Amino acid sequence: TDHQADAGKLLVVSSGDQVARYLRGKSVANEDTGRPGLYIMPGNGTLATVERMLRSELDIDPNALHDAAELLREAGQNFDYLIIDTAKKGELQHAAVLAADVLVIPTMLDLASASNTVTMVRLARNLMREAGRIVILPVGLDGRRRSIQRQVITQLMGVADNEPGAPIRIYADGIPQCAAIQNAGMARKTIWEFDPSSEAAKAYDGFMCWLTEADNG
Repeated sequence: TDHQADAGKLLVVSSGDQVARYLRGKSVANEDTGRPGLYIMPGNGTLATVERMLRSELDIDPNALHDAAELLREAGQNFDYLIIDTAKKGELQHAAVLAADVLVIPTMLDLASASNTVTMVRLARNLMREAGRIVILPVGLDGRRRSIQRQVITQLMGVADNEPGAPIRIYADGIPQCAAIQNAGMARKTIWEFDPSSEAAKAYDGFMCWLTEADNG
């Protein structure tokens, strides 16, 4: 599901209100992206209305968030993996976290981003099911800033090791700072379509292998 329509723009799929309609209990069809086995449920600005409705329902029915989470889980029943791309905050983000088996948090390794990630981790640990787990994905790694990056990782590991809740893993290899990532987005291609030999493509390959091996192990 593509709540913010970012993936749809990248994959050259028109935005739509499918996510909003689905969360209101209506039948929708996923869009074919033209990539084998990859489909998308587009979202757009109408989700703001759904979020306001969900916020109002929570005042009346405390289970409304769980109901929305269950709908999101059902959306992935016929797929090997369901990826939910959410906004940075809000009730729909909370529903997605509640639904998730794995929460991936991309994180710039600077002190401000680390503070935001710690806040997100604590929220997620309150929301996630007992079997859920959290993965922190360092992005934009820059060899010139190794000292700060090590400091941030130490801070994040402290939260992972010393506070209760869902287990946390940090993908230490991370994703390097790479012009190919920005250029791929501008070209409306995935990094693998744009430059499969780039360091970024190799890094994302490594991350996906690591994530799916952990998932299957």
